[in-house]
Amino acid sequence: MEKLKPIYYSVETEAYNRILTALCTKDIDSIVDVLLSNNKVRKEAIIEIINAQGDLRETQYELEIEKKRNENLQIQLSESHQREQDLLAEIRRCIKPPAKKDCLTDEAVLSEYEKAKSLRAVAKALGCSHNTVKARLIKMGCIEK
Repeated sequence: MEKLKPIYYSVETEAYNRILTALCTKDIDSIVDVLLSNNKVRKEAIIEIINAQGDLRETQYELEIEKKRNENLQIQLSESHQREQDLLAEIRRCIKPPAKKDCLTDEAVLSEYEKAKSLRAVAKALGCSHNTVKARLIKMGCIEK
């Protein structure tokens, strides 16, 4: 709108100068022509202003729509990030940690087994699983599968 003001004022100033000139020469027909042409030019300037305002409103509306879209995308991104964090937490909760490497020697397992003759008793004495004791004894050939 500010860009159109100089056009409007220049049209008005030009018409004013033409009317003054016509008054000085007492040319009534020129005065009438100036007033009629000024009215037409003014209408054109007003139409340009109205069109510019309409374009501005349309642009503002489009910007508002784009702003809403961006807000929705930010919300979706935030929700997606939260879902990702929840899934990662669930995966961490569900994954079994890797088995620890034990520091048991085959000799210790064998000597305890010879004393106790029970896989569970050996496991309890050594602080490990009975499956660990069984696997060690099978590996050493002391028992069969």
